[in-house]
Amino acid sequence: MIFLVNRISNKPTDEFHSYGFHRVEALLNITIITLFIAISAYSAILTTELLIHGIPISSGSTALSAIIAIPLLIVAGVTIEHDEKSNFRIMFIHTLQDLAIMIIVLAFSLLPFYFFSQYLDYLGSYIVLFIILYGNRNMFRRNVNILLEGSSVSVKEVEEMIRKEFPSVHHLHIWDICQHQRVATLHMSIPSQMQIGELDSVRKDIERILSKYGVNHVTVQFESNNGDNI
Repeated sequence: MIFLVNRISNKPTDEFHSYGFHRVEALLNITIITLFIAISAYSAILTTELLIHGIPISSGSTALSAIIAIPLLIVAGVTIEHDEKSNFRIMFIHTLQDLAIMIIVLAFSLLPFYFFSQYLDYLGSYIVLFIILYGNRNMFRRNVNILLEGSSVSVKEVEEMIRKEFPSVHHLHIWDICQHQRVATLHMSIPSQMQIGELDSVRKDIERILSKYGVNHVTVQFESNNGDNI
């Protein structure tokens, strides 16, 4: 899934997808997190059932799975494409979290052989579930927000900040295309006699303000005071 995200998100834009395929990142991130939560929740339920009935867990197969997974995750983390436009940070965090979980799984699979306590296996299952739920809570919320065309910044706060310099700004919209692309559009009423050079200076000042909130693509629609677009 990690390699798939990297492959799709780096596809070039085409005539039907002018923003590229970055929104796929959010969809696949949600899929990965949901899948992990479902599997770990099922594991915790099954573990509890085994604990209630006093049935021991087979640690050997769990340890073997972790031993196989750990080097694969290290390879995945090292080979993820790293550049400013990629989703490197998000995918690397996913990989690092998976690696930490596998190390914990391996540790709790091997400990019973030395301490002769099956309860350590059960404890390990609950710890893994907690890590997945706690570690992914913000990432899951943000990716859902991306699919809902939202962002983590307050449009009201940003608009108030811009209006301190440009009171005629209105209809501000901000949304995230993906984890590293934030877009904004706004309207601004101006005197009809303003020159093109003056408009360009105003646009740059607005972009400067928006960049403080992580906006890296801005569209400004200028309107004359009588409401006509120019």
